[in-house]
Amino acid sequence: MIADRPEQMIASKLVHDLAAPSRIAHAGWIKPGKASWGWWAGVKTSGVPDAGFNNPTYRHYIDFAARFGLPYFVIDWGWAARPNGDKSLADVTRFRPGVDIPALSRYAAARGVRLWLWTNWDAIGRDMDHVFAFYERWGIAGIKVDYVYRQDQIAIGYYHRLLAAAARHHLMVNIHGAPVPRGLERTYPNLMTEEGVMGAEYNKWSRSVTAGHNVRLAYSRAIVGPMDYTPGGFRNTTPADFKVRHTLPLVMTTRSQQLAMFVVYPSPLQSLADAPSAYVDAAGHLAPGSDFLRLVPASWDETQGVAGQWGRWIAVARRSGKRWFVGIMGDEQRRIVTIPFDFLGSGHWHMRAWVDGGKPTDTSGHSGTIRAGTKLRVPLAPSGGTVMILDPA
Repeated sequence: MIADRPEQMIASKLVHDLAAPSRIAHAGWIKPGKASWGWWAGVKTSGVPDAGFNNPTYRHYIDFAARFGLPYFVIDWGWAARPNGDKSLADVTRFRPGVDIPALSRYAAARGVRLWLWTNWDAIGRDMDHVFAFYERWGIAGIKVDYVYRQDQIAIGYYHRLLAAAARHHLMVNIHGAPVPRGLERTYPNLMTEEGVMGAEYNKWSRSVTAGHNVRLAYSRAIVGPMDYTPGGFRNTTPADFKVRHTLPLVMTTRSQQLAMFVVYPSPLQSLADAPSAYVDAAGHLAPGSDFLRLVPASWDETQGVAGQWGRWIAVARRSGKRWFVGIMGDEQRRIVTIPFDFLGSGHWHMRAWVDGGKPTDTSGHSGTIRAGTKLRVPLAPSGGTVMILDPA
């Protein structure tokens, strides 16, 4: 890729444009969107006794998705039958006691939500059409295929067969344990996103996911294609106070940086990492920043790399319809950055902004009017960020 400045590479479509054209004739059933997701938080809920791999817990996540305006709920590891124990290969055409996927699918559909199912690539086996026929009858929207962990001819051939078979049964796909994208999402538009990244899950067992790491991802992994980082960790703390924990993990960035990932990181399927209670309390009150998560889309009409300094901070603007979203992410250093608004073209724009507060969990709202072509100085806290929404005035 070639650009005048490093941050501009995030707008490149080179990898996508060099891939083979679409092999799916009718793709109207493919719909990007955001999802609730239980695995990262440990399948925890408030108000559900014995929360875990069972229908009441999954219904709680579905209810949250419906109230929050999310079209999907991703049911991750734990739903499928494992007659020989949890360390054995699952039977992904049956479900464990206490789980009824067709009933959950009907429950979700009645609330305007559809389900995604986690699967193991070995468990799907060679007869993909047999497995996917079950999912189509159950009303499943997509599958999250995990544990590939290779990129040889066997794996790449498997991806092609997987995506073609999934398309025959109107299933969208998220590939995990995968290499970085090489444009396969153009050839098979039902490939919504893929991992190939050290994302939010590493907060559960390491101190590796620093703010600096997150910024470097924007300049490297994020420029080549969809990236399932799974942002939205709302248990924000400083690096000094961060502790590794597998259930209800902490993140060592500010709340505003977590919001900015939904703009900076491309992924037509964005899974909100945290538990429902992190976003909405029992009384229905939104946590700081949750109002932005309800508004930000998962797909875009235009992307601009606005400003930045390689590996230290970045500002990205993405347009959906007439509305622009701006995400700014910084490393561990406190700084004030200058954001040019040349990408707005002309006229005046109404701006809403969520900026870093005094504590990592704080994100304060600001509003005003800005003229296209002007510049704005924005403060970033250590490991911080900012998001903006701009509408024509």
